[in-house]
Amino acid sequence: MILNDLNFLAKQIEEKNKTYDFRESLLSEEFKLEFQSYLNSNSRDKIEFENYTSIVTTSKGLKIIFPNQWFYIASFFYDFLNSLWIYKDFVIDFKISDEVIKNARGGSIDDSLKNNIKKVLTDEDDYAFFKNFITDYDWWYGSKTLDRGDFYVSSVLNLAKVVNVSHSYLADIAYYISKEKKLADLLNKDYEVFLNKTEKLNDNILIEDKKLRVILFKTFNYILNIYSEDVVLQNYELKEAKIEDRVYNGLTLPKYFGFETLVGLFDKTQNLDELKSSGTPRFIEEKINILGNQNSYFTSQWNGVDNGRGLSLENFNRLLSDISNGKIEIVKNDNIYKLVEKHISNQRSSLTKPENIIYYGSPGTGKSHKVNEKLKSIDKKFYERITFHPEFDNSGFIGGYRPTSELNVKGENEIKYKFIPQAFTNIYKKAWIDSKNQYYLVIEEINRGNCAEIFGDIFQLLDRTNDYNISPSNELREHIVDLLGENHEGIKNGLKLPTNLSLLATMNTSDQSLFPMDSAFKRRWDWEYIPINYDKKETNKSASYFVKLDETNSFNWLDFIKAVNYKIKHNRNLGPDKCIGNYFIKPEGNEISLKEFVNKTVFYLWNDVFKDEDQADSIFKEGVHYEDFFPIETEGKKMILEILESNDFKGILAPSENNAQEIK
Repeated sequence: MILNDLNFLAKQIEEKNKTYDFRESLLSEEFKLEFQSYLNSNSRDKIEFENYTSIVTTSKGLKIIFPNQWFYIASFFYDFLNSLWIYKDFVIDFKISDEVIKNARGGSIDDSLKNNIKKVLTDEDDYAFFKNFITDYDWWYGSKTLDRGDFYVSSVLNLAKVVNVSHSYLADIAYYISKEKKLADLLNKDYEVFLNKTEKLNDNILIEDKKLRVILFKTFNYILNIYSEDVVLQNYELKEAKIEDRVYNGLTLPKYFGFETLVGLFDKTQNLDELKSSGTPRFIEEKINILGNQNSYFTSQWNGVDNGRGLSLENFNRLLSDISNGKIEIVKNDNIYKLVEKHISNQRSSLTKPENIIYYGSPGTGKSHKVNEKLKSIDKKFYERITFHPEFDNSGFIGGYRPTSELNVKGENEIKYKFIPQAFTNIYKKAWIDSKNQYYLVIEEINRGNCAEIFGDIFQLLDRTNDYNISPSNELREHIVDLLGENHEGIKNGLKLPTNLSLLATMNTSDQSLFPMDSAFKRRWDWEYIPINYDKKETNKSASYFVKLDETNSFNWLDFIKAVNYKIKHNRNLGPDKCIGNYFIKPEGNEISLKEFVNKTVFYLWNDVFKDEDQADSIFKEGVHYEDFFPIETEGKKMILEILESNDFKGILAPSENNAQEIK
C-alpha cells in the first residue's frame, strides 16, 4: 500500500481532541526558537511568544492573537497532513484538471481517469482511498476543492471543531508543523510534560523514588528526552576505561563531574556481573542509547551529599539548573527523592533603556551584588553570565568551530567540527527573537581579560548613539541566519545590537593593570563607582561583622578595614584602588573565623598590598613573611595581636563579649 486511510487518521485526531482539556499551556524555549527559525525561513509572518499566548504579525501588519493550545492541537495533525500531501501529489501527477476535480466531487469519474489511476495505484485499498479522496470530501473531513492551495484548511478546522473565521491560523500552524518533523517532535515532548503536570501553581513533582541512583537514572532519561542529547551532553569527553579487564568508553562531563564516568559505552550488551568491579555494581543494568550506542549504561556510583567527589547530587543539580534555566531540581523530602519543576512566577523581564555599565571599585564593595539586584526579579533565561580571565579569548566569547567526538555507524569515535555559540551569540539571538523582554549579558571582572582581543570588532556595537553594523565571520553569520533568517534585521546588514539587550560588567580597581583598556573601549561604557560604606547603620550588614581571635579577643570588621584602608589610601605607591571592601569576606553569620581572616585578608594585604613596601608604609614589621602566620591558631593569632597593638589600629581590639556592635 502507498496511501494511508485518511478517515482513520481523522478519527484518531478526533479522539485526541476529546481527551485534550484545553487548560493554559507553556511552550519550551527550545520549541519557541525552532518555530521562530522555521517561520523566518518559510514565511513573511513574525511571531512573539508570551507566557500562555502568541502574537503573529502578518506581512500586511495585521495582528493575530491566539492561545498556546493551538500549537498542541496543530501537532495532532502531523500524520494526517503528511498523508494528505501524498494524495495531493497524485492529483498533480495524474494531471487532473480543475473541471474534472469539481465533477469528481459529485461522484463522477470518467473511465480514462479511472484507468490512469489504476495503472499507478494497483493495490485495491489504495485505489479505493484515492477515489474517496476526490469524490467524497466528508471521508477526509474536507470542504474546499482540491484545486485550491488551501484545500487542507477545512479539514483541520472541522476536525479541531473550531470556528473558521477566528481560528483559521490554526491551520497555518498545522501546515508548518507537518513540514518540519523537529517541530512536531518538540511539541510532542512539551505535550507529554503538559499531560503529566498537576494544575498546582507550586512546584510540580515530575519523578520520585526512594533510591538516589534510581531517581538520577530516571531524571537523566527525562532530560535527554525533554532537552535533547546535544544540550545535556554539551562539551562531553570520552576516555578509555576498564571494569576488571574489560575495556569500554567512559563518557564524562568535566564541567559538572570532573573526570568521573557518567555513562559507560560498551561494544555489546552487559549483564549485571559484567557491570561489577570487585563485586560492586558500577552501572545500572538497564541499557540506554547514548551517541548512537545502544549498549550504554548509566553509572550507579553516586553520593547524596557533596563530599568533594564529582558524582554527587549537588553537581547533578548544577547540570539540571544549567540546562533548564533553574526550572528543575532534585530535592529530598521525607526520605524520598523528587524531581520537581519549580513554579516561576515572573516570566517577564521589563523593557528598559539599553545600557552598557561597568560597576567598579575596590575588591569586596558589592559590585556583583549591584548586578544581582538588577536581575533578582527575572528568570535566568533572560541573561547570560560569564567571567573574564587572562586566558579568555574571542572564541570563548562569541563562539567558533570546535571538535566534538561522535560515534559513527560502526560504533567508532569520529572527530567532527561544529560551530558552538558562546555567551554573546546566545544572548544576541534571544534578544532579537524576543523583542518584548529585556535581556542582559553580565561580565564579571571585565578587566582581568584582554578586552580588545575578546570583543574584537564587536566593541564598535557598544556605541548606542550610532547605527553601527559590523560584518561577522562566515561561520557566525551562517549560525545566526539559520535561526533568524537571511532578511532579519539582526543579520541582514551585519550584526547590530538589539535595543532590548544591556551589558552589565564588574571591575576590581586593584586588578586594573592586568590588561589596560584603551580609551575607545572605555568611552562606550557608563561607569558607576561602588564606594566602601563605613556607616554603622542597620542597612549596612557588614557593620555587624566581627573577627574572633579566641574566646577572649575579637575586633569589629568595619573598624579594621577603615583603619587599614586609611593606611593604604595615604600611601603614594598604593592609593584607594588597593583598599578592602565591606564584603571582601562574607561569613555565613556575623562571625569571621581566625582561619578565614588569615587565609583571605592577611594573605591579600601581604601579597597584593604591602609586600614591597617599606616598614613605615606597611602594617607588617620588617622581616615578617606570610608563612610566619602559621600555625594559625598560635602564631597567626600572635601576629595579628601585634598588628592590632600598633598605633594604626589603636582601640580596635575588644573583649569577645563586646563584639556585637551597636548599630545605629
